[in-house]
Amino acid sequence: MLLVTLLVVYLLPLLFVMMGALGIAGRVRLRKRGVRVRAHEGGDSWTGGIQSMRFVYKDAEGRRHRLVVSPGDVPDIDQDSIMVVYDPRRPGRAISVYELQRSFWRTTDGVFGLVGIIAAVALTVYLIW
Repeated sequence: MLLVTLLVVYLLPLLFVMMGALGIAGRVRLRKRGVRVRAHEGGDSWTGGIQSMRFVYKDAEGRRHRLVVSPGDVPDIDQDSIMVVYDPRRPGRAISVYELQRSFWRTTDGVFGLVGIIAAVALTVYLIW
């Protein structure tokens, strides 16, 4: 009974930690084996009041891929091209170099992981006292 209760209590923090870990693992893979290319701007779009920028890049085989980034992931918003890193095994998986160089706690993945860890520690302290 105690084990089931602990699993239920820690399920949400565990999910947050797993989401963060999976996102960070993807970033580590891109840092390890990613290929850097220049992507050219393909336009802006607004969805639900949120601006995003589209960039187009080509992989090693010459196929075109699109990358949609937030303006915060572009160092100079007036640029018409940025550097991106894509996975040669899955060329559609890419990220801007600027976003890749951020500290992990300044990314969505890092925030999910940290929230899960903080929640687990808070629950542990609560259950102990």
